[in-house]
Amino acid sequence: MNNLIKKSRKLVENFMHSAKISKKLKAVQLQLGIPVHRMVQDEPTRWNSTYYMLKRLLEQKDAIVLLSSKGDAILSVDMIPDDWKTMEFGVQLLEIFETATNQLSKENSTISEIIPLIHTVMKVTKNQDVSGSGLMGLKNDLISSMKRRYPSVEANLTLACATILDPRFKDLPFQSQDHLLAAKNKLLREMEGEDSFNSRIHWTDSSTTSGVPVSVEESSKEQGFWTRYAEIFSQSSPVQQPTLVGYAEELEQYLQEQPLNPNQADMLGSYWFSSPHLRLKQVAKKYLCLPPSTVFSERLFSAAGNICDQKRNRLDPERIKMLVFQNKNLK
Repeated sequence: MNNLIKKSRKLVENFMHSAKISKKLKAVQLQLGIPVHRMVQDEPTRWNSTYYMLKRLLEQKDAIVLLSSKGDAILSVDMIPDDWKTMEFGVQLLEIFETATNQLSKENSTISEIIPLIHTVMKVTKNQDVSGSGLMGLKNDLISSMKRRYPSVEANLTLACATILDPRFKDLPFQSQDHLLAAKNKLLREMEGEDSFNSRIHWTDSSTTSGVPVSVEESSKEQGFWTRYAEIFSQSSPVQQPTLVGYAEELEQYLQEQPLNPNQADMLGSYWFSSPHLRLKQVAKKYLCLPPSTVFSERLFSAAGNICDQKRNRLDPERIKMLVFQNKNLK
């Protein structure tokens, strides 16, 4: 894969550094009815830029092959059929990572999405068929890296509690019943207070099962990720039945409700605002927060850069602040 990426970079450089070749490419694009898009140069510090570069090359494959075969443009790299095949498999393998990255970078994302995201990425990657593409090593490296970075994400009680309190997920994504049990007990302590918790009855283990299938309609690329999540976790999954006492009964009633559509992130606020689970609602306010990320601040800097450019470099600092505020809030 590394050799393919190097060849792809050299190929893209032909179009990025030569106006003559770029003009000929545009003519071929129009001739074939292919989207008139420029090539994408990857940035080594951003892995998804490599994905975008390979994806754009695949989009323009017919135009590149025709341009090269005509002899009108001399390209420094000649892609063979095996290269295109490997590139196609590589893009398919990396697509789920790019989708998950975008999903967690949204302004309405919450930490409750982390556990479902990681489990979905792992399962989709394991199920990818890359036989005959020479990418089995890359697939194994991706899986090993995920396991090394997130050895037991469910053991993080903050993330586990947030996932349970998200009405889209609840207890469906959990793979470890021990971690699920610990998260439920943590929520009980949050609900009734640490001092009185010792006098309450904890959740008890049982072999019964529960779970409600989630129906998802894919209408956009953003919904595609949660469609895959629903396909994986919509089946009934084993959970512990509690001895219903006080707060435990309220939590159990919440878990027995049908989960929301995973694509309905904008429904979280309205769900808890009108929820009858008053004590659980107070705990949800604490856990359903934004994931720690620099994405939002980087977007803010980018907005400021778009407003204050070379042609508008004499704006008053106070006015720039007002324009940035309007840009990010008046939409």
